Amino acid sequence: MSALPTSVVPSASVFCRPDHGVSRSLNFKTSNRTVIDAWAKAGKGVMGAKRCERLIERLENLYQSSGGDPKLRPGPKHFGAVIDAYARADEQESTAEHAEIFLDKLEDLFLHSTNPNEALSNIVYNLGESK
Repeated sequence: MSALPTSVVPSASVFCRPDHGVSRSLNFKTSNRTVIDAWAKAGKGVMGAKRCERLIERLENLYQSSGGDPKLRPGPKHFGAVIDAYARADEQESTAEHAEIFLDKLEDLFLHSTNPNEALSNIVYNLGESK
């Protein structure tokens, strides 16, 4: 996995690449979820699932290092995509264990959340149904 170029500046609200003259900013949290979801559905088995796991860990580290900026906090759909990736992977026992670890983490973080943007729903729990 390559590191971000020094000119890529992640912040709480945007992800922009000034070195490429991008005039519009992408929501950093949404961009990360999109990439995690893409790896989850890429058909790369365990390797893809581990890539999803590394991406969510990177986002969690950014959230922690920001002092807890909510715009960087991974949400239920981030964790749901990682669970989906492990559900699609090909090593049944180990991937099921990893999926359960992320399910436990998802529920620990969001089961009792009063934030409507973090509420668990059937969408998060059913991500893997469209295989």
